[in-house]
Amino acid sequence: MGLIVIINFVFIRYELSAQDLSQLPSANPFSIGGSIGVNLSSYNADGIQNRSKNFDYSLLGSLNLNIYGINIPFSATISEQNRSFAQPFNQYGASPYYKWVKLHAGYRNITFSPFTLAGHSFLGGGIELTPGSLRFGAVYGRFLRASEGDTNSYTPITPVYERMGYSVKLGYGSATDNIDLIFLNAWDDSTSISNPTIKK
Repeated sequence: MGLIVIINFVFIRYELSAQDLSQLPSANPFSIGGSIGVNLSSYNADGIQNRSKNFDYSLLGSLNLNIYGINIPFSATISEQNRSFAQPFNQYGASPYYKWVKLHAGYRNITFSPFTLAGHSFLGGGIELTPGSLRFGAVYGRFLRASEGDTNSYTPITPVYERMGYSVKLGYGSATDNIDLIFLNAWDDSTSISNPTIKK
């Protein structure tokens, strides 16, 4: 029987969202935020040989630079077994808006309804228009990145096809009281991974 205890401490957290272009002249062009965390784990096994160290730790840190609403994230992990540093410059996005026009580009989380694009991350572009009581939105992009997976590892990773899609919303009302007609179409690309045994 194995026992794993993990304790997390998060000390600082700061996040930034979309920018309002009407406030651009008076807005702070540069801001910085991030988080620092510590993971402590304890492991004990009875009746079998230990498969991990009795005690392990890792230090986690993230730094986010915001330049006129564009986020540039950094992350770092330091532990006894692993040291890594990541600069995911290919994973940033922006959602600038002016009055009732909002644009989306890059990696975004958009919610059309609790059942459609409910905060699901995707890479692509989109637009939202809210003149008066009219509500229009459209997005297109990649909803899942292709992953070959690894079914031979101790903790198997399920392969995933690349998933593309688009959604359109047309409605009337306010943010709290509205009626919307939403269409979503998504499809998997079976040629996006080399493993032919995966079923859709």
